[in-house]
Formats: sequence, C-alpha cells, structure tokens
Amino acid sequence: MAESLTEPARALLLALEELYIAADEPSCRTIAERISRRVRELPPGSGERVTLSHNTVNKVLRAPHLGSQQHLLAVVACLHSAEVARFQELWIAARKAEPKTTRQTAQTGRAAAAAAQATTESDGRLGLAEEFFLVNHDRDGDAYIGESSLGLGVAGAILIELAQAGLITVGERVVVDGSADRAGHPYAVFADLIATAPPERRDQQLWRWVRDLQGEALRQVSQRLEDAGLVTPEDSRSPLRWLGRKLRYRPSGDSAAGAPASSLRRVLTRVEAEDVPTVILAALVDVTEGHECILVKLPRAQMRQRIEGLAATLPPWTREVVAAVDRAIAERAIKPLP
Repeated sequence: MAESLTEPARALLLALEELYIAADEPSCRTIAERISRRVRELPPGSGERVTLSHNTVNKVLRAPHLGSQQHLLAVVACLHSAEVARFQELWIAARKAEPKTTRQTAQTGRAAAAAAQATTESDGRLGLAEEFFLVNHDRDGDAYIGESSLGLGVAGAILIELAQAGLITVGERVVVDGSADRAGHPYAVFADLIATAPPERRDQQLWRWVRDLQGEALRQVSQRLEDAGLVTPEDSRSPLRWLGRKLRYRPSGDSAAGAPASSLRRVLTRVEAEDVPTVILAALVDVTEGHECILVKLPRAQMRQRIEGLAATLPPWTREVVAAVDRAIAERAIKPLP
C-alpha cells in the first residue's frame, strides 16, 4: 500500500480488501459479469447504470490510491450490497482527508488527464487506433463491422503508430528497432511482443502479425477509451439466446468521440484538404468494409474510388500495413477444404 496515503484512504482500502476476502475472492471477470447482470435486472428509469470491464474492476481492487467513488460502489454492491452505505462514507472521508491540491487535481483534472492519456498526437488528436475504434461504432455503441475485422483494423493502426514513432520498421516483415526508446509510447508493449517472440515467429510476414495481435490490440484500445471516458461498455444480451452476448461501446458526448467520423466526412466530400492520419483512417475503413460508418451520401463504388485515390498518396510502408490488414481479412475468410 502506498506510503503517501492518508489514514482514511488506508482504512478504506483495508476495508475493501477484507470485504473481498470475505466474499471468497471472486475473479475480476466474475465481478464484472455480476455487475453487468445486476444492471440488466434494474427496472427502467432506475437511475445511473454502471458497468465495468474486468480491467477496471482490477484497478478498483488493486490500485494503491483513491479511485472513482462510482466504480468502488459498483464493486462493493456486487461483493456485499449491505455495505454500500458504509463504503460511501469511507470514500467521502478519504476524499476530504486528501491534501487540497490533490483533491483539486482529482476533481478538475481527472477527465482531462484520462483523455490526454488516450492521445498520441502533439495536437491532442486521438491516436489512429482509437480513431478507428470510435469511427466503427454507432451512437448506440454497436459496431458497424464484425469483431474480427475491428480487431484486425486496430492491430494495423497500432503497427502504423509504432512505425511512425520509429519503434519498428514495416515492409513484408516487421523489424523492431532495439535502440529506440520505447518509454512513454502507449503501445510499446506490442513492439516488445514482436521483439521477444520465438525466432520462428519473429520473421513471419506482416499480415500474420496483424492477425496475431488483433485480440490484445482490441482489448487495450477499448480499455484506454473507457479509461478516458470516451466510451462506456454495456453488456448486451440478445433476446434470441443463440445470438449470445456482446459488448456495446456507447460513445460519450465528448466531441473527441465524434471527431474521427467528422474528419472522414469532410475529407471524402472534399470540404477540407486531406491530412495523412485521416487518409490512413479512410484506407483502413475501406479494407475492413466499414463504409457504413462514414455516413456520406455517395455510391459505395464512388466512395471506394475516392478512398483508393487518396490512399495512393500515402507512403509505401503505410500502404504495406493497410494491405496486410486486407490480407489478414482475406485469409480469415478462406475455409480449409474437408
């Protein structure tokens, strides 16, 4: 436990630890599922509905600092609903005991800090991977494309970001620059994964890396956007049982969440000059068949022609990554003969 904690904060975290142990230490994934189930069972109009990912649950239970009251109480209600009022009092006491400067920073800077964490561009623009994820979800949080295509597009976007930062070189294969400083890059872990892969995988073709990284890429990008407050995950179960469950990622009202789609529309309708990040975004949308998200009144053939013309102006290595995403999608679609 952090030495800088005040006594009330320390008391809160100790009480949470005891409650967790008394509940037989359920996994973070189990707690997240229970919270989602509770939300689904709430009657309409019953107030704010909070769902948490298992990663957020883990932060509530393990983080050595005072976190969100809303997230804390959601976890406590899942562990022992009768304890919610007590933990609310403990949290308020801990917040009041924080030094004034710390409290002011937490109250006024939390959302800004989270949003800044989700960006990689110096002008405050979201990173390419975050933009691709956001643009492929509608206002209700439903994805325009399948989860596999979404993951492959996000993985391609991350590889482009790593190459732009000089951490990797991409062509037919991926080469990690061992001398580059990876500290501070939000997706440096993917360069580490490639660098430490077994020799037989390290030299594999670019499209295979897109395929292999898609799951973790999708998990990390969605978590970063959730932490930034730009999306809220909602567990959705279809009334048709065979359709199973899925997660919606409902975008927030923050203008940053809608900015990628607006940029795409302006560029594709020639309202403003092309910028490289938006052209790359358009190229990834094109190969993942996410045209529905663009919301431009153009015939699809004309839209694709416009995107292909723009993509032709991109650097060759960028087009290599886009082509690798396209290849990974094509390989996924090929079914082996019986």
